[in-house]
Amino acid sequence: MVRKKSFYLMMPVLLLTAAGGFAVSATNNVTTNSAATNDWKSSLYGGFAAQSGNAVTRSYNYGGEFSRDGKVYRGKLKLDGKYGKTEDQVTASKSEAAGEMRRMLAGRWFAYGVLSALHDDLKVLSYRIKTGPGLGYYFVDSKELTADVSSGPLYVQEKTSDGSSGYLAWRVAQGIDWHISSTFRWWILTEANVDTADTTAYTIVCKTGVESKINGSVSLLVVIGDDYDSRPETREKIKKNDFEVSTGLRYTF
Repeated sequence: MVRKKSFYLMMPVLLLTAAGGFAVSATNNVTTNSAATNDWKSSLYGGFAAQSGNAVTRSYNYGGEFSRDGKVYRGKLKLDGKYGKTEDQVTASKSEAAGEMRRMLAGRWFAYGVLSALHDDLKVLSYRIKTGPGLGYYFVDSKELTADVSSGPLYVQEKTSDGSSGYLAWRVAQGIDWHISSTFRWWILTEANVDTADTTAYTIVCKTGVESKINGSVSLLVVIGDDYDSRPETREKIKKNDFEVSTGLRYTF
C-alpha cells in the first residue's frame, strides 16, 4: 500500500524533474532567440474556499506557481494544496503538483508535455499520476490575450480504495487568459481526460477566475472550480461532482 508520505515525497521529485526541463529549454532559448516575451515569474497564494459535493465545508487553499512565457519555450509549474478541519475531523485534504512545457512550432502550433500527481482524501484517491505529449494551437496569441486548445494521449496510473489501475486516456484541454487592463485579468482552463478503453469513464476539470491587482506585487483572487469524475471509486460512495468557490491573495515576486 502506497502511504501518504510517499506521495508527498514524490511531488517535489516531479517538480524537480520538470524544472530540469525548464532549465534546458531556457538555455536553448537564449542560444536560438535571446528576446523573450516575458521572463521568469513566480508567485505564492493562499486563501479560503467553500466546497459542495463530497463535503460541504470551508477550507484553506495555498499554492505556488513558477512560469515562463518565451517566444520558443513556454511552461508552468504549479503546486496546490487544500486543508480543512473541524474539531478532530479532517474535512478537506488535497495536494497536487503539475507541470507543462510547450515548444512553439510553425505558425501558432505548439508541442507539449505534461506531468502531474494528485492526492485527494475526500475522493479516497491515494494518488493519480498523469503524463503524456500532445499538440496544440493558439487561436489568439498576444500580450493581452491568449486562447488555445490542445490534445494528445495520456497515461494514467491511480490508486483508490477499489485498487490500483493504469490505463491510456485521451486528453483535450483549452485555455483563455485575458488581461483586460493593466490591473485586471480573467482566465478559464478546462481539461477532459477520457479512458480510451471505456469512453463512459472520464474526468472533467474546469476552473475560471478573476485577478485584480492591489499594488505592484499583491493581487486579489476569486476562483470558481468544478471537478467531475464519471466513475468515482464505489466502496465509499463518492459523489461524482465537486464544486468550489475560493478567494485569496497572490504575491508575485
